[in-house]
Order: sequence, then structure tokens, then C-alpha cells
Amino acid sequence: MDSVIDDSHGIELYKQLDELWSKAGMHARKWLSNSSQVLEKIPIKDRASEVDINKDPLPTVKTLGITWLPEQDVFTFKANPPEENFQLTKRNFLKRIATLFDPVGFLAPFIIRAKVMMQEMWVAGLEWDELCPRELVHKSQEWFCELKDLPTIKVPRCLRFGPEQVVLSETLHTFVDASQDAYGAVVYLKVSYESGSVSSRLVAAKTRVAPLTATSIPRLELMAAILGLRLTESVSRVYSGGLAQAVFWSDSMNVLWWIRGRSRTFKPPVENRVGEIQSLTNPKQWRFVPTNENPADFTTRGMRVSDMVKEKKWWSGPDFLQKEESDWPVNQIDTYKVSEATEIKKAAQGSTHTQAEVTEIGQ
Repeated sequence: MDSVIDDSHGIELYKQLDELWSKAGMHARKWLSNSSQVLEKIPIKDRASEVDINKDPLPTVKTLGITWLPEQDVFTFKANPPEENFQLTKRNFLKRIATLFDPVGFLAPFIIRAKVMMQEMWVAGLEWDELCPRELVHKSQEWFCELKDLPTIKVPRCLRFGPEQVVLSETLHTFVDASQDAYGAVVYLKVSYESGSVSSRLVAAKTRVAPLTATSIPRLELMAAILGLRLTESVSRVYSGGLAQAVFWSDSMNVLWWIRGRSRTFKPPVENRVGEIQSLTNPKQWRFVPTNENPADFTTRGMRVSDMVKEKKWWSGPDFLQKEESDWPVNQIDTYKVSEATEIKKAAQGSTHTQAEVTEIGQ
């Protein structure tokens, strides 16, 4: 699966691949494109069997486990609720949720609810084929009923405006968050164009259930930061800006303080994670975002499918991504550091500390 800038590049890509594979004695079939001009250059016998560019709309196909509608050039999902005689056991529940394949994380707020329920079954000590208690049955039925609404979700495949728009810059924005139940990260691509317009769209998301061992919220927030960093590092290999140009957002002041501190002064769990963050990013890349503007919050508390469809913040990020940096939320961590440094200097005026010692305290 690949994307090109226009029809001519698509036709050239087909010709090159067809020639290359022919030299190896291979003949590729079932070609499909969202462009009828490209399909016209591909012999009928080599197209996907359902394609008729003169009559019917282009067929719906599965790619990487996700349903692609070439005519609209969007991704969507299909899944059926279980049968009426479905018995909720740990084994059956795992089988059902495993059929919903979402490698990119478009459905992260919906799927995290199933992950949390699966963890609850483990905590309850249920055997694989033991019937679940009534409370879990009720929660799972609610989740299964929403599967029929998945086709209403349509995600544009292209992360930019049309080819007529000249791109000036691309920047990845990653939001992280954590709760007692789960932690997650979501990445958006912000594209600025020569015309002055700006677009921001969801690229990928990941979620994890919180560990069963007692873990404080600040440390879960730090685990979310690591998850977001690794996800962004993977995504950044595709885009021109790279990891060095990415911006990371967290609503945890503890995490932002840790990242700006000296990792070796922390206890091992925090030290190792902060060290990884500092080795790959500059602390100035990490900014504060208010909780009510943090789309990663959806990955920790979950969402209904009907709410996801109309939640613009999930698909495009917070509104401030469309604005200049001067209009972004105030980075409170920098404000606090300035205030702290001022207080230290005032306290130091009447003390015997040298200026070198005061500077060391401020760091």
C-alpha cells in the first residue's frame, strides 16, 4: 500500500512495480486505486475482481485489517455483535475483542474500555471458561452493542489537504495522559501551507491498561510520556520534521518537572524513564496542556462510538493547533521556574551562598 502525489505518479508507480516483479517471474493482481485514471491504465484482468470503473462505485476492501472505501478515500470499521446465546467468559470475551483489529489506534478510546474489562476479569480471578458476574456481563453487553455503530466512523486516509496546496512545514504534536485505569498517547500531524491555511489530523494512538501493582498517578503519567515518545519516534521516520521538531504535551506538572531535572537524582523507575526522554528529546519540546484541552484524556477514560464520531478534538486535536505558537496554552512549567529562580535570588541576597551555589540550586 502506498500513496503518491497525483495520477501520473500513480501510473508510473504501477508500471515500475509491474516491470520489477515481472523480472522476478511474479505477476501482481488485484490492483485497486482511489483514482479511476490510474485504474484505466491497469488491465482489467489485473484489477481487483469487483472493480468496474464504468458502472459501479469502487469496492470496499480490507487493508492492514482496516476497511478502506476507495471511492471516498476513507478508512472505516465493521464488526458484528455476538449472537444472542453468547456466554460471557474470559475466553469468549478475548476472542471477540481480538476480531476488532485497529493497528493505528483510531478506535483507541473505544477499545480501551474492553481492555479495562479484560483486566477486571483477571482481577476477579475468573477461570478461562467461568461465567462472568452480572456487572461485567452488563458492561460487556453495552460495549458489544456499540459495534454496529462502527461503520459511522470514517477517517480520511490523507493527512493533508489536496495536492494544489503547497506545504511549508510539518510538525508532529503528541499528547499524553494517564488515569488509575489506563494511560495513553495520541499523535497529530500539523501541516502549514503556503496559502496560510493549517490542517491537523490524527496519525496514531496507543493505550495501555494501568499495571495491577499500586502505582501513583504521576508515575503513570510518566509511563504515558514514554509511550508517547516511542510512538512519536516511530511515526517521525516518515515525516520531514523528524523527532527533533516534534512537540509533546502533558497535563502533569510532575512529569514536566522530572523531564527538566537531573535524571540521576531520581529513584531508578523515574531515573530510567526520564533518562530515555532526555536522550531523545530536548526538555523544551515538552509543554503543559490543560486537561480539558488534552485529547489523550479520551484514551484513559474511554468513549462511546456515537461520541467519537462527532468529537472533533479526537480526530483533529485541540483548536489551538490551528493557531500560531503565541496563541498556544501558557507553558506553566516555564512560568514556575522563573518564579522559583526569583525567590531563590531574593533568599540568597542575605545568605552566605555564593552566586555559583545559587545557580546550582536554581538548576
